[in-house]
Amino acid sequence: MTFTVRVRGIEIVCESLEDVDAIIDRYGSAEGADVRPIIGSSNGSATRGNRGGGDMALLRQFIEAGSTGVTSTVIGQMLGTAGKGVPPALQRWGIRIGLAENQASLPLEQARPKGARGWRLNEGGMITAREIVK
Repeated sequence: MTFTVRVRGIEIVCESLEDVDAIIDRYGSAEGADVRPIIGSSNGSATRGNRGGGDMALLRQFIEAGSTGVTSTVIGQMLGTAGKGVPPALQRWGIRIGLAENQASLPLEQARPKGARGWRLNEGGMITAREIVK
């Protein structure tokens, strides 16, 4: 089983529990670490398509944020982009993980979480996201 370890805001994919222990020993205590298994095959691919740990982490962020949304800064950090690069990267991400089949049907809409620019899933997108995470 593959695991995602979040230590000090950085996610690291580990192949075994021994690797998880080594990461925690080296970079932080177990109190600050968030360890979650990546559900899928032994090679780390998720059950519906090939979704990495970062893709699923961003999807969980959207689910947890609900109608408030996720700031563009957080999205950009997770997708490795910033500024005007966030919307196209978000579109590619949505198609890659299976939220939609094309850009026209993406269930994403602009939001203002904490007064900042951001994005959220609409009602249909939230249902699809929960199905993907199952």
